[in-house]
Amino acid sequence: MSVKPFFVNTSFSFAFELKADIQDFANVIGSYLINEYEAAQLNNVPPNTDPSVPRVAFTAKDGMSQIVLSQVNMALNIGFPVEIREDSEKVMARIIDQVDYLKDIVEELCLVMQFSGIMNFAKINLTGEVSSTEAIKNLAAKLSKSTDVNNLYDLEYKTTKVVENTYYSNVSIKNYKSFPKEVFEKFKGRVPNGEITEYGIDVLIDFNDRFVFNENSAYSTTVESWDILIKESFKKLETEISILN
Repeated sequence: MSVKPFFVNTSFSFAFELKADIQDFANVIGSYLINEYEAAQLNNVPPNTDPSVPRVAFTAKDGMSQIVLSQVNMALNIGFPVEIREDSEKVMARIIDQVDYLKDIVEELCLVMQFSGIMNFAKINLTGEVSSTEAIKNLAAKLSKSTDVNNLYDLEYKTTKVVENTYYSNVSIKNYKSFPKEVFEKFKGRVPNGEITEYGIDVLIDFNDRFVFNENSAYSTTVESWDILIKESFKKLETEISILN
């Protein structure tokens, strides 16, 4: 059995040294985004809050992407139109297009970055292909995690590997079950398995160059490395999906 995955979203981010005046920094960023993004949305964050907590968000005018700023990082969260979610080539093209837009801003500002990374999130919907119980048993068998799967209800598998002494390659695989929103009210807090509307496998790949940043005090990520991050993270995602299918 082979089920085509669909891509849910991608988050591309990079870190930089602390920006004490995030408002001024956000104003500069906003001046570059004015044609494609709505005005900045400010989060009411108390003083002395963790600098990694998001302070400012810009939402794309098409509603499909968002740029989020904290005092120490910037994240580009990319959504995909329904019509391309199962087309890996079109998804990749959209990611590259959106990240290239971010590259232009970084280069214009001569922004010095610390490390960068990309997270790709995909789902394999197994509803109707096998039962939800069989889906978990099959997942356990493919991951070689357990031979005693009779009472297995959920399964999550995580690994972190170092690639070429430069990158962290983080893989997270787990089963998922979806229930309709009204089930909680209907059953007074209970969630019977008979109410499951969708089930399958979540696959999350987090590929970043923080390893070399941690180990080498002179290292600073560059926009030239972003193409490698995108390519390698997609390659890893496709490898994991091929194993699961």
